[in-house]
Amino acid sequence: MPKNQESGAHFTIGPSAWLIKLIAGLHTISLLACWLNALPIVIKLLLSVMAAASWYFQHQSFKDASYCVHYTPTAGWTLSFVENANLTLNIQTGTVSNTLLTVLHYEAQGKCSTLLIFKDAIIENDYRRLIVLLKTSGLKPPT
Repeated sequence: MPKNQESGAHFTIGPSAWLIKLIAGLHTISLLACWLNALPIVIKLLLSVMAAASWYFQHQSFKDASYCVHYTPTAGWTLSFVENANLTLNIQTGTVSNTLLTVLHYEAQGKCSTLLIFKDAIIENDYRRLIVLLKTSGLKPPT
C-alpha cells in the first residue's frame, strides 16, 4: 500500500449510477404490479401515482448524494454529510464487503443505520482501500 495507513484515509463517495438504476427498476416493477392486478381503475391510478412519486423523491435524494468517510487509527471511523457535522461511527459486525457493494452497518449517536457504498460511487483504488481498512481496523465477522 503506497500510502501510510497511520496517517488515515479519506474516502469521498458520490452518487452511484447502479443504485439509481436499481431504484428505477424496482419502481418500474411496482408500476407494472399496479396495472397487472384486478383492482378497480381508481385504485390502480392511485397506486401508480404513489409509485411514481416515490421514484421521483428517491431519485432526487440519490442523484446528488455525496458524503465522506474518514478513518484514522486514533479516532476511528467518521462520516460527514454535506449538511451535517462529522459523526463518529461504531462499525457493526453486520457490515459486508465484496467487489461490487459494501453494506456498512454502523451506530452513530445511539442510532443504528446502514449505508450502501456501490463500487461505482467511489474511485476504484479507494474502494479497494476502503474494503481493506474495514477488514483490518478491527472489524470482526459475526460469530
